[in-house]
Amino acid sequence: MRRQAYIVVPAAALWLVLAAGEPSSLLIGVPAIAGACWLYLRSAKRPPAAWRLWPALRFAAFFVVGSIRGAIDIAGRTLRPKLAIDPVRFSYPTALESAGERMLLAATVTLMPGTAATAVGDSWIGIHSLVPDPEVVDEIERCEALVSALTGKTQETR
Repeated sequence: MRRQAYIVVPAAALWLVLAAGEPSSLLIGVPAIAGACWLYLRSAKRPPAAWRLWPALRFAAFFVVGSIRGAIDIAGRTLRPKLAIDPVRFSYPTALESAGERMLLAATVTLMPGTAATAVGDSWIGIHSLVPDPEVVDEIERCEALVSALTGKTQETR
């Protein structure tokens, strides 16, 4: 039961944050959370790694700030008279070993300003960016280090 709590509690908290705490969203949220958690637990080949408190808090802060920055960035780009975009696609090499870590990185990258993960491989993540900015790669590297720290693994410097 404890294993399920490690999945259900963060998923429910994320849902409530994304739905702005609207109680009526739980009509969709509860089945969605239950289904996602059931699929995850069914497909997990080993128990999830224990997350450490401080890295988890740093990751949560990065996630929240990145989500807000992403929303503001996209709104600003779409409201300008001339679209301020020059889309690019690239493959980001990652040293994250587990599929779960790579999926978490991909999901988080999608919430960063102007980026979306398009695919996840064994040692790479496909990235779509609205602008060819080197800072995009810097932010992905920072995010990768935070994901790696969640499980206590140290990330090699590129």
